[in-house]
Amino acid sequence: MVTRGEIPIGKNVIVTDEFGNKLTSTYPKRAKGLIKNGRAERVGENEIRLIGCSVMPCTEDNMNNTYTTNINDAENLSTVTIVPETGEVIENTETAENTGEPAPAKNTARRLFFEPRSWKPAKDVESTVSSRSFISNPFGEGLIEAYTIGDWNWNWSVIETADMTLEKNTDYEFIFWLNGGENEPANEVCKLEVIFDNDYEDRYTYNLNRDFIRYEKHFKGWYLYRIPFNTGNACYTKLQLIAMRAYTTFIKAEDPESYIGLPAGVPPVGVPQRHNIVFKDGFPANASWSYRALGEKALNNNTHTPKDFKFFGENHFERNERKSRFEDSESMERNIESVLYEFEEGIRDRLNGALTDDVIDEVIHNQDVESIKEQIIQQLKDSLNI
Repeated sequence: MVTRGEIPIGKNVIVTDEFGNKLTSTYPKRAKGLIKNGRAERVGENEIRLIGCSVMPCTEDNMNNTYTTNINDAENLSTVTIVPETGEVIENTETAENTGEPAPAKNTARRLFFEPRSWKPAKDVESTVSSRSFISNPFGEGLIEAYTIGDWNWNWSVIETADMTLEKNTDYEFIFWLNGGENEPANEVCKLEVIFDNDYEDRYTYNLNRDFIRYEKHFKGWYLYRIPFNTGNACYTKLQLIAMRAYTTFIKAEDPESYIGLPAGVPPVGVPQRHNIVFKDGFPANASWSYRALGEKALNNNTHTPKDFKFFGENHFERNERKSRFEDSESMERNIESVLYEFEEGIRDRLNGALTDDVIDEVIHNQDVESIKEQIIQQLKDSLNI
């Protein structure tokens, strides 16, 4: 430590974690404040050791994970990010004392941000469907890395962080952008789980679909979430993102304050599922509520609610009547016949010029079209209980 009467020269005090790993350097005055407040102890003339702050051992399971530990004292020590691969500690903010600029307003909750390369498929979940890739940045030019999990099938898909060492009894926020996570039948799973000390029974669960949790901001089909949790007395914290029956895509978010100038869009209402980037226009093209059917303006203005859906409460919907599109079985049959007629005409158009008309008629009508038609109609009747 710097003795009385000496003039401090820059950040000449080494800061280590409780295992002796070098984290960063700091100013003598800040080091003295840490010792005074019981957050560090002196281990050498110009070296202090933080109490309760450590870097996880660098193993194969956690090499790609970034662990964030925030240390705040009366003199406003910077928030730091610890990178296990290198042992590097990145100071995210500077104080007014060191930069000459006004210090940023303190946030009561410490922040964790989604980093695609810090997540891996859960080893104990064999059904996971996941893909990490670059996509067009929805907020500007260039590309951004994304993680997509789940599909339209019953594949329970889970990605997770390694066990993180966070400060005990501390409020955190997990911040990220989400797209998708819903399907038309409303039987999907889309949620975040926070697990402490591998105690799955005592986990926190946050449903990210159907407006169970209010999003922070919406922009072109993307939803900004900031999910709060408290670490309690846990030594280790793990985050899991889970999806089933709906493609769900996550990308990194910046501080929510940085999006103040981003135009806020109101997501369309009256549609059975959220915008999903797996579709060309965000919604399935063959749906009665798609961009193709209604146009982007109709969806953006929230002017249309499909007649076969009705809302109850604030965030759920159900089928109004199973046969609302077909008032009776005859009407449904006429619709099916019309579709089959268009299909038959499509075949004719494709074969036109390659075969003569009499050969085309023979190819089409020698098939048992009537039998196929009856089977389709009967299956639809059974599924709709008509």
